[in-house]
Amino acid sequence: MSQLQNKLGRLLHLERQRLELKLEDLADELKISAEYLEAIEQGAIEKLPTDLYFNLFAKSYAERLGIDYARTVDAISADLDETEENESKVSSDSDKTGSKESDKSDEEKNNSAFGKKLIQLVVAVVVLFAITLTVYIWFFKTEESANNVTNEMTATKAVATEPDKEIDFDSHEWNLDEASAPAPMNLHVVARQESWASIYVDGKSGVRRNLVPWVEYKLEAKYRFKVSIGIPSRVEVKLNGTVINLIDPATRRITGVEINQLNLDKWLSGETKSVPTRSAVITTPAEIEPTISKSDHSEQNKNLPASSADPETADENQTTTPVDSGGEPRGL
Repeated sequence: MSQLQNKLGRLLHLERQRLELKLEDLADELKISAEYLEAIEQGAIEKLPTDLYFNLFAKSYAERLGIDYARTVDAISADLDETEENESKVSSDSDKTGSKESDKSDEEKNNSAFGKKLIQLVVAVVVLFAITLTVYIWFFKTEESANNVTNEMTATKAVATEPDKEIDFDSHEWNLDEASAPAPMNLHVVARQESWASIYVDGKSGVRRNLVPWVEYKLEAKYRFKVSIGIPSRVEVKLNGTVINLIDPATRRITGVEINQLNLDKWLSGETKSVPTRSAVITTPAEIEPTISKSDHSEQNKNLPASSADPETADENQTTTPVDSGGEPRGL
């Protein structure tokens, strides 16, 4: 693509756009394919068969647009010649200027090379100083830590060589309170009417029988009681001389209630509500005789506190659990 064809094609393209004409319409009118007309506008000679086709088609295209093809080509050629002359002058001037600039650039290169060497020298000195300082600090720290280790080892040896001092354990005041066994717990059970009870004392059977009315059953335990009583409203229970209520509020029964040294104060203060630990399991029949004989019923009734009165009339209608031949309450 030469500059002449390029500028000519650009001129034809601008004139067609000014006239608002389409390539397809011009191609039908001039009997030239739209691809060739587009190649002429682009100045692309290689898209046409030969240069002759470009000149012929470009001339017909220009005349259709009202452009004098010959005068236009001459004007473009003259403009290109002037441009080449100006470029040659400029190039000669640039060559002269370039020679001067090359001399200056050589001088600047020499100066920059010297400056770079000077900077490299300064950097090398700084790096060498930093390395020397680091080695110096590391050496003295290592020596100081070694001295500290030596001193510690010497002190350890001195301590190790000291004779062990004997400690008199017998004369030492330990300031410890002497342990004492807890006071035993006393449980007294009195039935106002026929009922039955199963009471375990420190894991052993204490009372397992039908209760005789107005007979006081006394039991003593070091650690714990486990109490089950039939028809609780007919029975009064005293713990260390204090009447307590073992009835479960939910079931209104006394079944497998445990009294031990840990909850003793709560039972005595009335804070603990009866919660069975597990159902009483009786494996062998056993019973103990009452520790005191029967006395007059009326006299016992007078001595009973008001809290032992029957709280629920419904329990009075319950029947006493029968006992088999071995003294085992069949209701358990």
